[in-house]
Amino acid sequence: MSRAIHYLFVHAMDCCAHVELNGFPIVDLVPITMVRTEAPMVNQLLVGRGNTLTVTLSPLAPAEAGSVPPASCEGSLRRLTPADEWASPDAGTGVVSFGIPDALREQAHSE
Repeated sequence: MSRAIHYLFVHAMDCCAHVELNGFPIVDLVPITMVRTEAPMVNQLLVGRGNTLTVTLSPLAPAEAGSVPPASCEGSLRRLTPADEWASPDAGTGVVSFGIPDALREQAHSE
């Protein structure tokens, strides 16, 4: 019997991303080249129902007034089986996805 593996794919650009699953830090992305992707396995942190995914973003460096870079962070928790193609962030079945809402992105650029 094969067992599914859960991966958390996180892609960040022009920002730092700290991701926790059920209170445990699992990703700390500081993009050196401005873009970075990470995909750790998270089976050991899932508790069945009621899992909590927390994503905290911060700027790469303090920004001057009116010069907020177009930061981007998106990701998804995916369930993969041995039959799935594992090389792509779109592989397997999506359990949950996240990103920066457009309204929040617009608010950051207007401040």
